[in-house]
Amino acid sequence: MSEFQRTIISILNYGFDSFTLTLKILLTLFLPIIISCIILNLLAKEQNRRLYAIGGWRALLISAGVGTPIHELSHFLAAVIANHKIIELKLFKPDKRTGSMGYMTHSYREDNFFQAIIGNTLIAIAPFFGGAAVIYLMSSYIFPDFSLFSRTVPRIYFLNLNDLLNWESYLLVLDSHLKFFAFLGKKIFSAAMLSHWKTYVFLLLMFGIVNHLSPSGADFKNFWQPALVLMATILLLSLIIKPIIQRSSEMVAKAADCFFVFIPILYLAIFISLLWLLLIYLVYWIVMIFR
Repeated sequence: MSEFQRTIISILNYGFDSFTLTLKILLTLFLPIIISCIILNLLAKEQNRRLYAIGGWRALLISAGVGTPIHELSHFLAAVIANHKIIELKLFKPDKRTGSMGYMTHSYREDNFFQAIIGNTLIAIAPFFGGAAVIYLMSSYIFPDFSLFSRTVPRIYFLNLNDLLNWESYLLVLDSHLKFFAFLGKKIFSAAMLSHWKTYVFLLLMFGIVNHLSPSGADFKNFWQPALVLMATILLLSLIIKPIIQRSSEMVAKAADCFFVFIPILYLAIFISLLWLLLIYLVYWIVMIFR
């Protein structure tokens, strides 16, 4: 093999390793959260569709009165962090014609990478972080003995790039998720929780929050372009840091431990959203029978 061929192979191996590192970062850090947000978005759309069928436009205000201000305030705080110029903020302003419950308009410098790429991506996904933070604070205040981060809570496992061909890893991931949701069911439907009035206040407030936790359709429109640029940036950084940091996989794993602090909260949101969807289905069927 000639020196030229060895050089080409080395370059290709280096590029493949960097691309693999990028996939690890995306799969480990972002994929579970993106999937969870999509699930919450689908659940919210189905809830709103059934609520509209039950009581029209006004039925949608039940959850919007709680969730929309948190959603828009999250956008606002992210825009401030991104150094965007806030033009107008309406935390709750229902508009039957457009279907909007609130909005924030802002401007930014398109030639500024931080504002245009990092900022717009952060603003688009901000409702997830804002809603998760409110859920955590609210649940900690109402139920100080109920923690999603105690040692009694089943650990949640996720796939990484090294485990894609290991079928036992899929079983471990599935089993850990089933155990976690079973834990939530036993906890929420326990005699202690069901006998306390605070549980029902908590579930009612959670209905509003989780219904508006995921980014809206308009948010996703502003998300994909900067997100693609951000992914390309991650790939570029992977090319740079690969020779500098020898244990890149350990670095990604440590970052995931910090990032996944939101996952149990997000799964709690999905669990409660499913409960509310079942209740809404029940009301919907009763209304359809007598309508």
